[in-house]
Amino acid sequence: MKVKYKKGTTTPKFSLEVSVPADLIEKIKDIPEPKLTKLIEDDIRRKITSIYKRGVKNKTDLLNVGEKWYRKHPKQYTELKKSNGFYLDKDSLTNVKVKVQIFHFNSYKYEQRFD
Repeated sequence: MKVKYKKGTTTPKFSLEVSVPADLIEKIKDIPEPKLTKLIEDDIRRKITSIYKRGVKNKTDLLNVGEKWYRKHPKQYTELKKSNGFYLDKDSLTNVKVKVQIFHFNSYKYEQRFD
């Protein structure tokens, strides 16, 4: 997971980039590979966002995204802590980009793409 911080902000603003290698072990339904990949990416994106929101609600940095920002902006972090506010909010996470690559399809046939 890569964390990209927005520059010039007084509170952390960041986006996440997640790369996921995957193997297809069992094929229950015949779905085209691009659609399958998109479904997996959307599901992972929703889960990451949900985990992040749950952490903010409980004032916990579950994705550990605040540490690097804190190290680069210790004065701003201290000011946030003095105000009794949590350093992350629901708008701190600006984007989640997920890239899934399916490497092994077991013995299942998928349309071959030739670039």
